[in-house]
Amino acid sequence: MNRTAITFVEKPVSESPVSSDASTGCDYDVFLSFRGPDSRKGFTSHLYQRLQEARVRVFRDDDELPLGEEIGPQLFQAIDNSKISTPILSECYASSK
Repeated sequence: MNRTAITFVEKPVSESPVSSDASTGCDYDVFLSFRGPDSRKGFTSHLYQRLQEARVRVFRDDDELPLGEEIGPQLFQAIDNSKISTPILSECYASSK
């Protein structure tokens, strides 16, 4: 498996948070869209942590969605209330509904 290094540029803590734009009406800056075990504990977890450290309001579904089940209304609401949605592509991502 090929691994890709990701470099994050740190910004000083004294700067205002990324999510200072209250005019958008969004609860989150980023919605992380991913599928289960092949991503949750690895890349997605690290990305989520780094985004939070950068003071980005990020949504990550912490509940496992059983294989074959539809996305619930809470997830659709979180997507609608996010500035952007970032899909994390993995082997299992294509199997999600």
